[in-house]
Amino acid sequence: MKLLRNVGTTTKAILLAGLLGACQTENDSTLAPQASANVSDKNAKTVNIPRLIKDGENELQYVADGLGRQVLSKVIDHGANKYYKYTYSVQSVVEDQFQLGTDKPLGQVIYKLNANGKCNEMIIGGKTFILEYNADGQLAKRYNKNSANERIEFEYLQDSNANSKSLDKMTFFTAGNAKIREVSFHYHYSGEPVKLDLMPLNPKYLDCTTRYLPIFGKFNTFLLRISNDNWIASGGIDQNFVYYYSLSAEGLPTLIDQSIFGGNGFTTTVQRKYFSPLAGQ
Repeated sequence: MKLLRNVGTTTKAILLAGLLGACQTENDSTLAPQASANVSDKNAKTVNIPRLIKDGENELQYVADGLGRQVLSKVIDHGANKYYKYTYSVQSVVEDQFQLGTDKPLGQVIYKLNANGKCNEMIIGGKTFILEYNADGQLAKRYNKNSANERIEFEYLQDSNANSKSLDKMTFFTAGNAKIREVSFHYHYSGEPVKLDLMPLNPKYLDCTTRYLPIFGKFNTFLLRISNDNWIASGGIDQNFVYYYSLSAEGLPTLIDQSIFGGNGFTTTVQRKYFSPLAGQ
């Protein structure tokens, strides 16, 4: 596993070190709700695991798929005053967006699926994006179908504590093939033990409307400690996000503090709640 790199000044490094003692972190890559029975049997062993029902200002709702599994049916985003409804088929997941309170339609996203139940095409905002996966089944590239240079590339690093690879870096390019942004991910700091991410979400940097659909493959094994977001196009302006939180007895993150350095630094706290089919709570 790697240590923190390229975080800027010595002052930043001292601040980060002070914050990171005795902390576990949220993963920008996260809890994946159960996949549809029509999506893939590879994602089917999810009947009795806990489900995320609250993530900050987002409420998540589920519906039975007819085969004893629960699939994500609705996400209510109180912060954005919107909600999202999901419809499943063998070939796709369709996300319809509405204004909260009025039910006014606000848009639609279509996630087309391959034979393994992974998204290989995404239609959003009038654009069609193609998604490609590497030999390990992890997302390697997402690019504009009509302008292939407009893309995000994903790099993974071998986990030293597990027989797996975790997301190491995402690099963003314009249609003119100019690198404009680079985000790096760090899963431990200064020799501290890593913690398993039992219910990872999709990275918030994925540039799609949901972090909760498990249709983009596995991004990580351990909880994220630090992410470094470098906006190359803005003169190298970067922000460092430090994640630390409380865990439940099962090891699930329940309170997540996100401290931000760079620009106007501040700390936010996100609460997560879960429903366990076995425990009934």
